Amino acid sequence: MEESGISRAVVMGRKADEYGEVDNEDILELARAYPQTFIPFAGLNPYDADLPDRVDALARQGFRGVCLDGGWRRSLYYDDPLLEPIYTGCGTDSSFRSRRVFLWART
Repeated sequence: MEESGISRAVVMGRKADEYGEVDNEDILELARAYPQTFIPFAGLNPYDADLPDRVDALARQGFRGVCLDGGWRRSLYYDDPLLEPIYTGCGTDSSFRSRRVFLWART
């Protein structure tokens, strides 16, 4: 990274059912080992039922944002009601509220 002039990078967990996964714990471990280099984003599966609680827990663990991979089952658009619990979890009742939160959605 230094050779290319890159000093910081976002690393993302992935939760895409049978299409693969990058474990959130691995992402957090990397970011804790190199806090000045890596910014952790948690991977979320928008089809999971317990999203609001998980979003807040991930924020408290130290994740700075969330990454969604939702378009493999059906096309998801940013205003899809399925995503509302994630938006809510990143908003008013979340530990994310006190800092800037980024949402990266690949639909």
